[in-house]
Amino acid sequence: MQDNLNIEVKLQDKTAVLELSGRLDANWAGHLNDNIEKIIRSGIYEVILDTSGIQYISSAGIRILVKQYKNLQSIGGELSINRFSEQVEEVLNMVGMVPMFSAKKEKDSPDAKLSTEAFTANGYRFMHTFSGNQYGVGLGAIGTDFEDCKTRFGEFLALGDAVAYLPSSGNGIPDYTLRTGQLIPKIESLYAILMEGEFSTRYRFISDGDARSIGLSELMKSVHKHQIRDTVAFLMIAESGGLVGTTLNTSPVSGEDPFTFPQIRDKIHFTTEPAHQRMLTVSTGVITSATNEKLSPYIRPLGVDSGLSGHIHTAVFPYQMLKKRDLHMKETIHMLLTESEIRDILHLTNDTREIQGLGESQFIQGYLWCSAATL
Repeated sequence: MQDNLNIEVKLQDKTAVLELSGRLDANWAGHLNDNIEKIIRSGIYEVILDTSGIQYISSAGIRILVKQYKNLQSIGGELSINRFSEQVEEVLNMVGMVPMFSAKKEKDSPDAKLSTEAFTANGYRFMHTFSGNQYGVGLGAIGTDFEDCKTRFGEFLALGDAVAYLPSSGNGIPDYTLRTGQLIPKIESLYAILMEGEFSTRYRFISDGDARSIGLSELMKSVHKHQIRDTVAFLMIAESGGLVGTTLNTSPVSGEDPFTFPQIRDKIHFTTEPAHQRMLTVSTGVITSATNEKLSPYIRPLGVDSGLSGHIHTAVFPYQMLKKRDLHMKETIHMLLTESEIRDILHLTNDTREIQGLGESQFIQGYLWCSAATL
């Protein structure tokens, strides 16, 4: 009898068929779990298991099947079994789960509708829907007044019902305030780019071929071109392919110029390699193709040839799977702040140095909400 678990993956369009053989027990259940999660991270939400080669399944194996079934159900995906071995069918019959894994849902219409409204750019498919309040970025701190905050000013994001920032006091632990009851999030800011209102358009972007990630400038250029507007405000929830950015190590209110050499090495932290790969990120900011005297002190070019400038801050969370459709921005942000933790906050930059330059932040898949910005 085979004493391991062999998994052969066959991809069919947006479906993954896993042919399993051997033992699905406590020693090998994690191996199946890791393979399914890897498939989901690649953007495939329909997983079919062929268990005809499974000679033994234990409760540990059943637990992984149920876990991934629920995970995929929660994000609009599906896990099913198309072929049962005699042993698997017998065990799953005992626990009443054969119908659950045998049932195959009909394709829902929203994906077809999204596809007809999609556009493709840079190897990614952008699907938009229209949806029906204050967002922004800047330097600030949570506290009672300027004196209380002056040693902690750092990068912040305003996310509607929440504000989050990275204190520059040196501990590297982000802090946040979430609207709860009578508690209204507030932040003392040195400067801020604020956007008030509702985002009019939502995009979902996923790989449409061999591309595994898309650069920030190309992502924004694609959306900006499709919006046909000079200045666009946005919020994005996406899986990171590696972030490039900066944070303040010390508060900028000391009177010293943080950009002078050699002080810059101590006062500003630069990512030395793409950071936070395969993490979940919430980003917000503004991008523009126009020259605007109000914005010009706060924006920088997104890419060498993108024609866009912007100011973007990103909050980093542990990876979680995103829903395949109908992801609600406010609900997702609230869930992340109450059930997860902010690992970092970055001001995204483009490192264009020759030879040792890191380039720009990369994103794998996600959702992006945007609207025209009036300044």
